[in-house]
Amino acid sequence: MSTRRRIGRGSVVGELRVAKALAAVQFDRFGRFLDNSGCQEPIYICPARLLGDVFEFKAIIQELVRVVKFVQPDIIAGIPSLGLAFSGAVSLACEIPSIIARGTPEDHGEGTALQGTYSAGQTVLVLDDATGDGTTKRACIDQLLADWADRNGCAGSMAM
Repeated sequence: MSTRRRIGRGSVVGELRVAKALAAVQFDRFGRFLDNSGCQEPIYICPARLLGDVFEFKAIIQELVRVVKFVQPDIIAGIPSLGLAFSGAVSLACEIPSIIARGTPEDHGEGTALQGTYSAGQTVLVLDDATGDGTTKRACIDQLLADWADRNGCAGSMAM
């Protein structure tokens, strides 16, 4: 028996739909690929391929929208780069505001790690392309919590 928590009714169908969409765009490829550090890897995960197929991208967004409606966050935080594509589409579909969350402040523009309007106590859903080891996502969540504490002396809640 699976111990995974099912979000809402029919999520097995949703998971199959997402899996088919990812397979259709060759989201993951097998062979020899270099990662950012120059190491060879046997699998290359390319979420950008979703953007080239509007029908498959829409299938992924529709499943994300179903999950977001179940979670009911106050705000959606997108992590650059492809997390912004996901968060923007979901934000529009759900009519929920979104912000940009980075793990470290920019070295240009406003020089901030977080861009957009949000308040302490809001529930935030962090969206990322989920292809890395989670370091950036954790750093973004830490930035959100630290910023809320600095502004208001308290932290907001997170949904991931």
